[in-house]
Amino acid sequence: RDLVPTSCNISGGFVTDTSGELTPQLDLIGFDDTLPAIELDKGVNLVPIESTRFWIEIKSILQTKHFDKIIERLRAIDAMKWTILRGLQPASFQPGILPSAFVVAYESDVGLDTLKEWVSSHKNLVCIIVIGNYRLWNMTDVASHTEVHFSDKSYDETLFLAAKLNQLFVLM
Repeated sequence: RDLVPTSCNISGGFVTDTSGELTPQLDLIGFDDTLPAIELDKGVNLVPIESTRFWIEIKSILQTKHFDKIIERLRAIDAMKWTILRGLQPASFQPGILPSAFVVAYESDVGLDTLKEWVSSHKNLVCIIVIGNYRLWNMTDVASHTEVHFSDKSYDETLFLAAKLNQLFVLM
């Protein structure tokens, strides 16, 4: 909670759209007050896709088997429709920018080359951080060129993550 702006919220839970589609459960969801979230239980919310800015998958030890679940979550969010009101009629649309995804792990059993492939495999998978070891992040430019950046132990991943999360709230 200390890493996100005070005007924003962070919770675990599910992202939904107005047709009732749900993601699998997400470890952390960053959202604003564009539309209200529904608290299902303490620390578990049902968050409208229109309010969702990012989500984070957290693993103790990142393993190859986890990537299929991460992709499942990315695809569920990709398929969601946003709704806006045009006069009194709701209109669904597919936005050009969807919530960013982060993977944060304490350790990894996955090789660095495989992690580089993962982070470049989906435009909304912004970053993979293995705390105390390295971070990989992708930057997709307007021509959809993806470039994977890599940093080793010579950084503070907490400050990096805080800066990225703040950018997402400020820029969207």
